[in-house]
Amino acid sequence: MTGVDAAGVLTCSTPAPPPPPGDCPAVSNLLCPGNNGASLPQSPIGTVTDVSAGSCELGTYACVSGGPGNPGSWNLTSSNGNNCTTVTNTQSGSATDCGGPAYGGHTYTYNTTTTCPAYTVTTTSTFPTDCTPYCVSGSTNTLTGTCPAGFTGTWTETSTLDCVSGTWSAYTPTTPPPGACTCQPQADRTEVLPCPAGLTANPTGITQKNSWTCPGGTWTGWTTVSNDCTCVPQTNTWTTACPVGQIPNPVGITDRQKFTCPGGPGNPGVWGPVTQVSSDCIPIPPVVCKWTRISSVHIQASPIGQTVGAVCNGTGSPFHCGDNSSCSAVNSLGPPKIYATYNQCKCD
Repeated sequence: MTGVDAAGVLTCSTPAPPPPPGDCPAVSNLLCPGNNGASLPQSPIGTVTDVSAGSCELGTYACVSGGPGNPGSWNLTSSNGNNCTTVTNTQSGSATDCGGPAYGGHTYTYNTTTTCPAYTVTTTSTFPTDCTPYCVSGSTNTLTGTCPAGFTGTWTETSTLDCVSGTWSAYTPTTPPPGACTCQPQADRTEVLPCPAGLTANPTGITQKNSWTCPGGTWTGWTTVSNDCTCVPQTNTWTTACPVGQIPNPVGITDRQKFTCPGGPGNPGVWGPVTQVSSDCIPIPPVVCKWTRISSVHIQASPIGQTVGAVCNGTGSPFHCGDNSSCSAVNSLGPPKIYATYNQCKCD
């Protein structure tokens, strides 16, 4: 109730809602007050932010409500302890080879330094002072050679340092020395060859093999194990086109060629001559013209398909393709000639 009006009636109104809470303000010098302190910008309620300060000091802040009409505030929810002073962590490395016999087996050491809060990593070493080139006469490097297929064993290939030129020689020996490799038995190899012309595989063809021999480690020449190639008689039949001016009725010319085995099954056969078995070719029949009437009176006819001078079979008066420079039929010899005209004169 807010009062009574002139008529004595109570007056009421809805109270205004409280103002919303404000953002969290910008703050500085968090975690580590001073030059290394962390800062946070103005942020809405509910913001969660990770910050760092000092030397590796880490913390998490949350923006929480300060109530209606009041600004929010930043709360530190977690931190990793008090590390606000500058820290330098130095770790010594182990001895490292300077680079082989050219340095006489010398080694050098290196140190790794980590500094907070910049988290920078610096590596230093004593290489310049401890790794002076030093040639050891006769220094060698080695590789292990492997025996070829069919043999077992290894041998050592050696490279030598030349202190005058400062270079290494080629590795030797590159082939196995006597006694380094031992020959091992291998299974025989087989191959199948096709039959020669005139013979057919029944069913394989020519089978050959060769063998691995020790101690030399060589393959023998190929020898024939089996041969089932056989001469098989056969006959090929085919058709060819009729000569010019003829057509098949319905096949055409049928030819045939025989393959025989005069020398027996083990010897190549031969093809005989090509012979004609049959021919049903017939001469091409004469052209027959068919007419299509459009009128029984004399009118200008279409020249479509006209064949000048062709004789057409029909009944009644004689028919000609091309009379009167059009497709027409002579209905009366006259005088004067009377023509029945057609729209098409085609020959089938």
